[in-house]
Amino acid sequence: MIYSKNDNMFSTPKFVSTKKSLARYAALSYPRKQIRLETINTAKEVIDNPEPYSNIKTLAKPLNLKMQLYNTAQADLINQLKDVKRLDGRTIEIQCSSMKELINEIIAVVTIGGTQA
Repeated sequence: MIYSKNDNMFSTPKFVSTKKSLARYAALSYPRKQIRLETINTAKEVIDNPEPYSNIKTLAKPLNLKMQLYNTAQADLINQLKDVKRLDGRTIEIQCSSMKELINEIIAVVTIGGTQA
């Protein structure tokens, strides 16, 4: 299951903006002191009222991860892992029974895929 911004993982998330987009490759960064103060104040708000953040939705199992890789050479190497299913030339899918197993698979994919850039 893929969660999007509309799935409301948290009822009222708190954000601190660090930059403002100006164009495709341009951004306006806010002053560090301002960001630090906003981060501290936002953290205090969450700590003072943790109730909206204490009920996190659980993910449905099995967990599925679908990745489109940079090239077929990466897919060839990563396809050798035990839980990897090759969907097409560059796309793989991994199905795991726990988050720990999924994280281990992601680390393996990144490690092996990094050798074929």
